[in-house]
Amino acid sequence: MAEVQVGCPYKVFEVARFESNYPTQVETALHRMFGFQKKDEDGRELQGEFFCLSQKDSDMFLEHCKNAENIFLLLEENTYLQDKKKTR
Repeated sequence: MAEVQVGCPYKVFEVARFESNYPTQVETALHRMFGFQKKDEDGRELQGEFFCLSQKDSDMFLEHCKNAENIFLLLEENTYLQDKKKTR
């Protein structure tokens, strides 16, 4: 957590942790989902990994992670996509 704190002007603390077989893909999905929430309460632009989540999004964070991972699980199991991989 100390290395994350260095890049943020606010106190950083862990609210939840999500383990995934698709960490990069889930992180990318979350960045797309929350990309519009890049301003703090004072209207200052947040940089990098930081977002100013609403209470609802904060409460639903693990659910958002699970939903993103489920999409990648479904894509991996999709036989059409598997067949496309084989023909490349």
